[in-house]
Amino acid sequence: MENLLKTLGLPFAWLLGGILRIRHRLFDAGWLPVYRPSLPVIAVGNLQVGGTGKTPMTEYLIRLLKDDFRTAVLSRGYKRRSKGFVVAGAGANARILGDEPFQLYRKFGHEIVVAVDENRARGIRLLQQQVKPQIVLLDDALQHRRVDAHLKILLTPFHRPFTADRLFPAGRLRDIKNRAYSVDLIIVTKTPPDADIRKKNRLKTDLAKYGKPVLFASMTYDTPRDAAGMEIPWQIWQKEPFILITGIADPQPLIAFLKSKNLSFKHLKFPDHYHYDKHSLENIRKQIHRSGAKRILTTEKDFVKLQEGFPAAAFVPIRFALESRDEELLKKMIYEQIKSPKSL
Repeated sequence: MENLLKTLGLPFAWLLGGILRIRHRLFDAGWLPVYRPSLPVIAVGNLQVGGTGKTPMTEYLIRLLKDDFRTAVLSRGYKRRSKGFVVAGAGANARILGDEPFQLYRKFGHEIVVAVDENRARGIRLLQQQVKPQIVLLDDALQHRRVDAHLKILLTPFHRPFTADRLFPAGRLRDIKNRAYSVDLIIVTKTPPDADIRKKNRLKTDLAKYGKPVLFASMTYDTPRDAAGMEIPWQIWQKEPFILITGIADPQPLIAFLKSKNLSFKHLKFPDHYHYDKHSLENIRKQIHRSGAKRILTTEKDFVKLQEGFPAAAFVPIRFALESRDEELLKKMIYEQIKSPKSL
């Protein structure tokens, strides 16, 4: 059935591809305006719909830069209830900033600046005027062509690289594959620690045709934590049934990880960036009561939205890691841009 739906979606995918190619040509030819920031800007993004690890990658970059540079993160704040330019501060929440920016603010707010603006060019200008950062990280910004970043990082998952995908609705691509030629670096995320070396080499060869360095990154799950940041050992989760709540694009890696630990749980799956309103929270409470679950486990992105309704919930942190040689290459590329930004 799924294959049939994808086949039926091909004409719409071809139409979308034509529209996207026209749009990119208008930008490339200068018919549509492009803002070239005067300070170093790094854009992190993907060509697929969700599930590539943009937020863990952004967190990785924050840790890499925050001790040496005044770092700002600018996001559009997807599905937030506010409008315009907002700098995170006291009273910030997921409704004001969006779930992923609030997650970053909750974790790094005392060390960096987190802001949101649907107009990235305006957001960068206002950041320069108000907080004067030394570097700006743009989260989920490869499709935002009105800003030309100094360093563009494309993420694609190991288990489903963009080279093996199709445009929506025939697949999960939201932009044409040729956009990979315009980036500076391709990072293959969610690479299993025990990944078959032959598969890695084939994928690297396939991606090398775009003429960019190809790095591999793993994403592993740490011990669950509660609202106070205290660890809740896996042994406790093994003793008691629990509810897993996810509102992310691809929960399968997390589910597979939990099953590998022989854990017993019921999964409540919601759409990506789901807004948990009073009705959905009440429905979750009923499901918990029926299942007899003693605990709630969720993702960090969902936790910032569920914590108010379920203060005893816990989340599974994600750790993003590059191979040592790849990390050195990434550092070199970033620091070269900070020291002497290339002319765009």
